[in-house]
Amino acid sequence: MEISTLENERRVSSVYERAMEAVHSGKAVSDQEDFVYQVELLSQEVNSGASFEQYFRWVGKTELDAILDHLKQLDLPEVHSVVEQAIRVAFPNGVPDDEDDYEECTDWTETQERQLEDLFQEFEKFNGVITNKLGRFIEANELA
Repeated sequence: MEISTLENERRVSSVYERAMEAVHSGKAVSDQEDFVYQVELLSQEVNSGASFEQYFRWVGKTELDAILDHLKQLDLPEVHSVVEQAIRVAFPNGVPDDEDDYEECTDWTETQERQLEDLFQEFEKFNGVITNKLGRFIEANELA
C-alpha cells in the first residue's frame, strides 16, 4: 500500500478545490484541471463513507464514460479494474444514456450494495497511489 506524500496531497487539493469552485460557478476549466477534478471527485465520493453509491449518484453517464480512460492515462490498472467492476455491479444492463433512466438505476438491491462495499474495500487500498499519480500529473502539467 503506497502512502501519499504531503506535497502531492496539497497539489491535488489545491487543483481540485479550484476546479470544483469553477465548475460549481459555471466557469470553464482546462482539460487537465477537469482530469484532476474528475479523478479526485471519484476518490472523494467513493471514500465518503457511502462506497461507490454516492459517486454514482453525483455523476452522470458522461463522467462515467470518461473516468475509466482517466484511470488508464494515470496508469492505474488495478483501480481501473475495481471501478470497471463497480460500474458493472451498479449498472448490470449498462449505463443508461437517458438521465431519467440513469437516476432510476441508482436504487440498488442489498446484494448490489454489498458488492459495491466490497469493491470500495479494494479501492481504498489505492488512495495513496491515486494521490501521488495525480500529484505528478499536476506537476508535469504545471497546474499547481
